[in-house]
Amino acid sequence: MAIDLPETPAELLRFFVNPVTEGDLNEYYHLLSNRRRRLVIARVFVLDPGGFIEVKPLARQIAGVEAGTDPGAVPSSKYDAVYNGLIQSHLSALANAGIIVYEPDRKRVRRGPAIHAAVVMLAATIVILRFLGLQTRGESSR
Repeated sequence: MAIDLPETPAELLRFFVNPVTEGDLNEYYHLLSNRRRRLVIARVFVLDPGGFIEVKPLARQIAGVEAGTDPGAVPSSKYDAVYNGLIQSHLSALANAGIIVYEPDRKRVRRGPAIHAAVVMLAATIVILRFLGLQTRGESSR
């Protein structure tokens, strides 16, 4: 499910008139609920437009984040698990949604047309969850 962001006022109006189905929303939130997918989105988003990252260094960086260590210090078993997960599942799911462009034959990834929508959705969700967390903690201490 790729989302093309509106660029003109008329496109914006059409964008809000066309309803999003419950299935679309569930699919997108399920896609973004996985930590490795979120890390791929974050890493790919900071690439130069048109730039690529190969899957091996991407997997090493994600394994480093997951292990809380320098990517070069990640044990090979942890790296292998991340690499295999990316190749077998996560990259194709993100590519199918238009968030990334994944070239499986060349084992590299770049930004897709829906990367900005995914980043906005993730950022907004994080802000809302932090706000709700602060509100809940503040209310429970009264």
